[in-house]
Amino acid sequence: KGGVLVPQDVAGVVQQENYNEISGVPTDPVALVDAAGNASPVTLSIVAGAGTSSTGTGLDTADHALLQGYIHNNNTASLDVTLAGVPPGNYALILYTMGFNFNTKYDQTANLVGAQAYPPIAYTAQHAGQYNGAYVRAVAGTGETRALGNYVEFEGIGPAVDGTLTLSITSEATDLLGTGAPGLTVAPALNGFELIKIVPVVKPPKLGVPTTDAGGVSFAWTGGTGPFKVQFKSHLTDAWGDLATTPNKTYTAPATAAAGFFRVVDTGN
Repeated sequence: KGGVLVPQDVAGVVQQENYNEISGVPTDPVALVDAAGNASPVTLSIVAGAGTSSTGTGLDTADHALLQGYIHNNNTASLDVTLAGVPPGNYALILYTMGFNFNTKYDQTANLVGAQAYPPIAYTAQHAGQYNGAYVRAVAGTGETRALGNYVEFEGIGPAVDGTLTLSITSEATDLLGTGAPGLTVAPALNGFELIKIVPVVKPPKLGVPTTDAGGVSFAWTGGTGPFKVQFKSHLTDAWGDLATTPNKTYTAPATAAAGFFRVVDTGN
């Protein structure tokens, strides 16, 4: 019922290609590929009894296709999704959430459990009639202060010791818009997600101006995390050879050293 993203399609808040296209409701774990299209250790499974539907966003762009199909809980207690085999690390999880416009309101709460139970995000998901082609982040709120959007994001998360991230989305809608019908449970919508590993940016080593004295030529550098490898070559066309490995950001070449070229390599990155 949903749109299909081919491997070359680029979509998402964090733009990427090679989305995992999943048809139906995989109650058994399904292996996922990463953003480069390579096999990953991560698997996806969804609680039995979930259903699928389409929003009506169409297929004009890859972003439209990403939001076209969704899974829901068939008006049962919750929509439960498990990611397993997630390597340790610091992650962000973006959930895309949009429903079909059938005169209802998608008041939802997303709960995530991994290394800990993370603060839930209460929001109102857009329906296709409210979509204008832009991504709108819904931040956590309560009651009538819920933000309206088509994605939510958990930040600073990590998997449990067993490598799992467990997502549970519940509906808190109590009224069909304009009808006053109380107690109605409207199926929450989940269109897709991005699991993004956060890697710190480390500046590469940068050599300062060398100093010369009777002891030789001293180099100092900034940046990097180390340990560092000092390398040398006599001519530009030569291969680099290792001189020393040091945890410090200084190195002194003896006065008797041959003339040539030096560089520093950060072996920790």
